[in-house]
Amino acid sequence: TKNQEKKKGSSGLDIKMNISATEDAIVKVIFDKTVGDELTAYGNGNLELRIPPSGDFSIRGQYEVTKGNYLFTMKNVPLVPFDLARGGTISWNGDPYDAQIHMDAVYTTTTSVEPFFPTDSTNQAYHRSYPVNVIMHLDNQLMNPEVSFDIELPTADQNIQETVRSYTQTDLERNKQVLSLMVL
Repeated sequence: TKNQEKKKGSSGLDIKMNISATEDAIVKVIFDKTVGDELTAYGNGNLELRIPPSGDFSIRGQYEVTKGNYLFTMKNVPLVPFDLARGGTISWNGDPYDAQIHMDAVYTTTTSVEPFFPTDSTNQAYHRSYPVNVIMHLDNQLMNPEVSFDIELPTADQNIQETVRSYTQTDLERNKQVLSLMVL
């Protein structure tokens, strides 16, 4: 729904639009056109767009994601498509280039946990493959988000989950494991 208000005064035209975004609209954010990082989202939100006589375009409001994807690339090589988690937000408080993002994206793969248990080769649970969720957290500025990762093994038993978590406590080790999951 668009509601336009136009006022003509001595200083020029003032345009204000209130937009109720629905899942019918696609929001596309291209983080870096040269490498192809691109976020595509469907969701809901109420946004106010304004162009005052000065021409200083502004956006206010919040957009909440219900579904979508994020194509993650590294050095011009597309790695994997992540699915956006429901409930992530993009918020504007004026400057369209200063939006805030708080969103998770998930990549699911299947792999063996055997490398984390090199001394116990007899336990068959360590040789099985498990679903693994690589969770990418996107926070703060939309156009230059802070990115961090987590790894989840949702169907593995508690012992396996704790052992993998202990090996991936540091950012360096966790990022190394995340990269190997995405590349392989």
